[in-house]
Amino acid sequence: MRYSLFLLLFSILLPVARAKDACTLMTAEDIRAVIGEEVHVVPGGMTPPSGPGLEYSSCRFKTASGTRTVSLLARYSQNTPNDSTAELVAKMQSQKMPGVREISGVGDGAVWSGGAFDKTRATYQLNFMKGKFAFFVINFSGSFTEATALEQAKALAAKILARA
Repeated sequence: MRYSLFLLLFSILLPVARAKDACTLMTAEDIRAVIGEEVHVVPGGMTPPSGPGLEYSSCRFKTASGTRTVSLLARYSQNTPNDSTAELVAKMQSQKMPGVREISGVGDGAVWSGGAFDKTRATYQLNFMKGKFAFFVINFSGSFTEATALEQAKALAAKILARA
């Protein structure tokens, strides 16, 4: 009985997901190692407002050449679980996002989307989860091919998941 009461109290007091800063989860060094080009943090990146039990953090990087950006949005929730990958796919498809599909082997569920808008600019994103309450979006924009962007996003996701 005491043990059960202890577990109940412990589970109530233990935060479900602890928010970490996006620029700590994905660093300029990480991106440089993965894409092979110098990057710097873009100041003033937009972060959605946090609220009770919900915290957001974002970080955006731009290449020295100015032709590519890589960003991370991290969302931590204390009380609202992530959608399933099937639900996320359905939502993204209903918003007419191009190339939406599930990706295996990344976190506890992942969805990929995006495509080329012209011959020089494309935007791709990898949405992935850790547990039920941590959700991340890596966005690649610029002169990336889809295959390269997906490979590089998976490599960055592995680093993020290890730190999250």
